[in-house]
Amino acid sequence: MGRNIAASKRGFGYRHGTAESGGLGLYVDGLMVVEYENYNDQLMLTYGKSLTGVPQGIYEESVTQNYPIGTRRVVDDMVFKYCHSRTDPTGQASLPLANRGVVNTHLAVLDTTVVAASVAATTITATVAGVAANSYENGYIIQQPTVGWTQNSKLRIKSNTTTVFTLKDPLVESVATTDNLFFSKNMYAAVGKSPVTGADSAYRTDRSIVAVPLLDITSEYYFWGQTWGPCCVQFGDATYRAGDTSYGDWGNRVVWFDHYGAASCGSEPDDSPAAPYKCGRGVQIAGFCIPCTYDTGGIVDWSILIFLQLTPV
Repeated sequence: MGRNIAASKRGFGYRHGTAESGGLGLYVDGLMVVEYENYNDQLMLTYGKSLTGVPQGIYEESVTQNYPIGTRRVVDDMVFKYCHSRTDPTGQASLPLANRGVVNTHLAVLDTTVVAASVAATTITATVAGVAANSYENGYIIQQPTVGWTQNSKLRIKSNTTTVFTLKDPLVESVATTDNLFFSKNMYAAVGKSPVTGADSAYRTDRSIVAVPLLDITSEYYFWGQTWGPCCVQFGDATYRAGDTSYGDWGNRVVWFDHYGAASCGSEPDDSPAAPYKCGRGVQIAGFCIPCTYDTGGIVDWSILIFLQLTPV
């Protein structure tokens, strides 16, 4: 098998990695689309074309984008998605932190003008504020017709210029100039920490947690965020363990995320519940607690091992 495959070739190729790793890749037209890698005795399978050919481990961040946003990687019994950290808001300590859930910070944007398009067209031309080339790659458009056809439609974006959006599938209904089009980036394209203070914190309850980084992430860097499988998540309060009854008869094994991406064991009506729970308000299900917590002399710490259940694919 050759290590380098010409752009016109298809087939398998092998590349040498680092730290006792090597990758067997399936190439289509010169682009690696699936890679099977043995990294320090961890079995990794990455689904998605490699943009640079440079491997990036799950404990590495990169200023260079090495994979398309949202690329899926399976490592043993864990699943990761390739993410991009948003620009850190000025004056706010909101960089993504290790073992805390990160949120999708992008707001859906409504077009200001739309050019009519016919059924079977593969592009939509529209004016949308703040669009850069391919910033909506692998994102979505929600089409909301104002006349005629009344059913909303979800359109997948393959690539985009500042005004032209190429679709992954042809239009099944025409687009009128009076239609409302809502543009949403890939949910892993602008992830960030929900800050405790600052103007940005006012929107923390309106955002969805999409992944858990394994390391602290620099602003505007690329990284693998875990979405499924055994995961260490920082606990919101050190006085209560998931599933334990030491602080009350509430042996709940379900683990939630609180407003700030930490683990919580319930969904109280406010952010500072009274004893015995002291676990904050859970706003999104994270998964379930893995270790047995029956022993009251066990670990009471700021981290908890859970089976993360955001997305398996």
